[in-house]
Amino acid sequence: MAEKALPAIETILDLCRAILDNGDGLLEEARILKDHGKSARSYALGVLALEEFSKLPMLNRYAIGEFLEQPLGRLGWSSVKERMLSHDRKLRMNAWLERSVPLAEIDEESYRILRKRSESLHRRKLEAIYVDIRGTSVLSPLVEISASEAEEMLRLADQFRAFHHKIMDTAFSVLSGPPTAEARRSLSELLAQAEDEGLLFRPPGSV
Repeated sequence: MAEKALPAIETILDLCRAILDNGDGLLEEARILKDHGKSARSYALGVLALEEFSKLPMLNRYAIGEFLEQPLGRLGWSSVKERMLSHDRKLRMNAWLERSVPLAEIDEESYRILRKRSESLHRRKLEAIYVDIRGTSVLSPLVEISASEAEEMLRLADQFRAFHHKIMDTAFSVLSGPPTAEARRSLSELLAQAEDEGLLFRPPGSV
């Protein structure tokens, strides 16, 4: 059954701009918390910034497919929305970029490692917010998350922020115009760069 009310490319680009702004804001507020000694909450916001920025490759891929009238990997709009709601998929995207494994070398073991890193980030995010108990030990965010761990998370989030801004700057300039031959060449170059750097990563055997 055909999907209804599919967003126009202009709407997708507006969504991407809003995501960039929100991700920047999350990272800025995480830095403020860190500077005021609130390491745990700073760490949690840093992970949320990672998740927010990781929506961009999903949307970029969809927009490019629509622009070229060649949907990439048959990724429909409902699939994009589903992926944007998945903590695992969003954090796995950033774990892939963090490891910088060449796309051609992705195998089941690499995928297992990426998923383990995604699960670890999500777990630490929750530990940075909630009190819990493990066995007979009480776990408090104020104790569990150190200043150095928060600082490392903000460094990582800032690195990905710069990366996604660079990619989206190119996407905005090309996708905002007509689908000319030059635009298609620019998008082909962007796709090649994205594949090299993991932006179109999908687990082995996925659709």
